[in-house]
Amino acid sequence: MKVTIGVPTFNRKELLEIMAKSLYDSDLAGVCNIRIYDDCSTAYDKDYLRKLFPTAVSIKVNLSNIKADKNIYQMYTDFLESGDDYFFNADSDIIFNSEWLNKGIEMVNRTEGILSLFNANSHKSYSMIGNEFYLKESIGSAGTLFIRDRVFELFQHFNSLDDIGNFD
Repeated sequence: MKVTIGVPTFNRKELLEIMAKSLYDSDLAGVCNIRIYDDCSTAYDKDYLRKLFPTAVSIKVNLSNIKADKNIYQMYTDFLESGDDYFFNADSDIIFNSEWLNKGIEMVNRTEGILSLFNANSHKSYSMIGNEFYLKESIGSAGTLFIRDRVFELFQHFNSLDDIGNFD
């Protein structure tokens, strides 16, 4: 099982530090391929991100702010070019614990390949499936675990970055 953790970043330095600490404290950083995607932050630079995520397999810093949708699209593109089986879209305010990966993989494999671990107040349209899962109209992106086939399926709907609208 190979897992990519994609971390889109844009400022929010204090939250990012807490997230990185929880990731490394969970002892899962050595198990997962961490990829950082900075959207031209002004609060820190690539050297800072390398110190914060010393095991990251890649750190990409955009030369200009391309916004969340295109940044996420780039994460998914890179994931599909990897040999990894699962993609977890983290965010700078995600907190990890040592059980998240095993539980997430177990649960996503009981779905159609997408598990949104986050449910904001903005996700009002949902229905109960059994007694464990909710079917939501939209998933957002932060805190979402995908199997490879679902990410590939997303890309079947886009011809280029110009097609990206309200992706996040």
